Amino acid sequence: MIERKSINFSTGNIMTYSGIFLVTLVVHLIVALQMKMLHISTDEMGVLASAAFLTGENWSGLIQNISYYGYGQSLLYIPIYLLTDDPVLRYKLMGVENSILLSIIPLIVYYILIKYLNIDRKTSVVLSMCIGLFSTYTSFTKWLWYETTLSVLPWVFLIITLFLASNENKIQKTVFSIIYAALLIYSYSVHGRALGIIAVALILIIGYHVVCKCSLVNYIAFSCSFLLSSAGYLSLKEYLVNNLWLAEGKTLNNTSSSILPRLANIFSLENLPGNLCGVLGQIYSAAMSTYGLLILFAIIMCILFVKQKSCQLSKNEYIIFVFSALLFLGALAISVTFLSGTFKNPSSRGDYPIYIRYFSHTLGFIVFSCLVLLTKRSELITHTTRWATLLIVILISLATTIFVAPMVNEKNSIANIPLMNILPFIGDNPVDFITQVDFGRLSLVVLLVCVLFLFFTYRKGVITSSIILLIAFLYVYGYNATQMILPNNTKDYEKVGTIQEILGEIDFEKYGMPIYYHDPDQKKPWSDSMLQFSLPKAKVYNIVTAEPVEENSIIVSTTDIGLDHRYNNCYRMIDDNLNTEMDFIWICGDELNTLLCNEYSFETKNSCGETKSYQLDFSTQVGIKTDNCIHSTGEQGFLIYGPYISLRAGEYQINIKGEYESGTFTNDSYFDIVYGGGKKQVSKYVNLQQFTNGNTFNIDITFTLEDDVSNCEFRLYVNEGVICSIEDITLSSK
Repeated sequence: MIERKSINFSTGNIMTYSGIFLVTLVVHLIVALQMKMLHISTDEMGVLASAAFLTGENWSGLIQNISYYGYGQSLLYIPIYLLTDDPVLRYKLMGVENSILLSIIPLIVYYILIKYLNIDRKTSVVLSMCIGLFSTYTSFTKWLWYETTLSVLPWVFLIITLFLASNENKIQKTVFSIIYAALLIYSYSVHGRALGIIAVALILIIGYHVVCKCSLVNYIAFSCSFLLSSAGYLSLKEYLVNNLWLAEGKTLNNTSSSILPRLANIFSLENLPGNLCGVLGQIYSAAMSTYGLLILFAIIMCILFVKQKSCQLSKNEYIIFVFSALLFLGALAISVTFLSGTFKNPSSRGDYPIYIRYFSHTLGFIVFSCLVLLTKRSELITHTTRWATLLIVILISLATTIFVAPMVNEKNSIANIPLMNILPFIGDNPVDFITQVDFGRLSLVVLLVCVLFLFFTYRKGVITSSIILLIAFLYVYGYNATQMILPNNTKDYEKVGTIQEILGEIDFEKYGMPIYYHDPDQKKPWSDSMLQFSLPKAKVYNIVTAEPVEENSIIVSTTDIGLDHRYNNCYRMIDDNLNTEMDFIWICGDELNTLLCNEYSFETKNSCGETKSYQLDFSTQVGIKTDNCIHSTGEQGFLIYGPYISLRAGEYQINIKGEYESGTFTNDSYFDIVYGGGKKQVSKYVNLQQFTNGNTFNIDITFTLEDDVSNCEFRLYVNEGVICSIEDITLSSK
């Protein structure tokens, strides 16, 4: 018997769909419109680079250092790239596009509930809103990575599957078979993890034919579309790989050929203990992220399998439950395959044993299936089922705390993403400290929500239970947004905001000069990606050393490497805001410097053979720094240290002037010149009293560097009781 229910798109229905869409969209946009800059930088750059290249921007100089990413989602951003080249506006518009895509999910859910499951409108509205605002969809998709499309496409595949299963119209079946196959290949162009989605679709097609004795798709149309779409995908991939990813001669990574060898790690006896703990940790993550509904779903699916004759599930229910289960299991298998061998690897990231990102997009289907079971098959959710769910959640939590938590806590490196869709890690990229995560407390919080949900399924029903989940999802979203997403995005924009404002006016297409980004001490991790995104028309390279200096180029560094002191044709860009952000910019080349300074509002300076003030670059340990000077507090310690500059071999003179108020420089006080992190000393001066004259002092020292040095540091150490102020520090080459 074919289950069909016609939907009359009356004014009331249109209002319901519009309301669901708009409410979900507004929740997304509240955060999306505040986003300005890349956060998951290498991932986002990998996604966005294809759209940039296809619209005339070439980021291959930086992309050569990033593994290959699928281009499918990038294609969706092409209209925005054509519309504007303002990076902040681009990011906001792409966030709006993400929000629109994600707001389609509750519409699909509502349609399925009404048309294919015959659930009443009031219940369908609540359930669809609950799924639409699931933590994965709200928190994980504010960044421009491929999770957005991977979250939406499975819902599209589910509704197409249901449509094909209930439709005998040959023309419609042929058309949707073609669309189905093309979308499957498109999903793989988004990311290789879509292999799990493709496998689920093929299993459903074959399984449906075996069980129902009829075809779900038009096999000829489906196969032709699948092959033609595959050919188109491979052609575009080859073009992008050869002209973008391999344009600078790198080795391609992050493809199926590089991932498949990881299968060997699964069958390695050496990796077996770690792999078992990793699987446990990922199941724990999924169970916590769904507030125990994963366990409830698994228990009920086992009951349905045993009692399949008496339960009499409808065909549509079978399709939904099987699709959800296979989708989750497939994604979990891919996650374990990819991460196998890293779970107990001391050099790998600490979050890998509980990593959920690779299957987070499937968890909405688990929650959806549970809510459908609660609505359609409430008789299966007995007291025994509830207690079994709670018991298994507790056991998994205990096992994770005992076996997995130590693996996580012993590592420092961690990705700054929400912890299991529930709480964010504490800290900033790239190295956070996960040792502060209390797995026991986290489990208790989730268990409390689970208890409330199961209690209200017994006393009040599906609507009340869904509202409890909805409140939990929104709270997590609000917490993540205010505590992690938005603060980190603000910090990320500050990393490159000043440079973008200064260099953003340059017509890089016209002059074609490259930008070399230098961050030797990782003071601003991934800022090279942010810089490239901020200056889309430029070509950015990440360099380890600034030598040899390229003629007619711009060099940006987080450390003062003193190019204007070392080279006659290097000009330091003068801007008061740069030093506060530890950014230093040089225009290299007389011709380029003249050209840019004449055409734009730049001020540059070459300091070769000139006196150069470094006062604002110094730090203090026992002083108070003001706009004009550094005041001592009478404590013992370094009154000044810094500025960590690179100097060429030669003779230099440093002069430190200030006022002397009280106390006496003893032999505990000294001034020294060091480099190499303070481990190598150029010279040291102990008798500082010789430089005082009444209430003033003037430390004037000439020193010689036999070799080029980096991170050169000048330190004034004062004894207790010395009250003075430093008013001017100058360094000059002789």
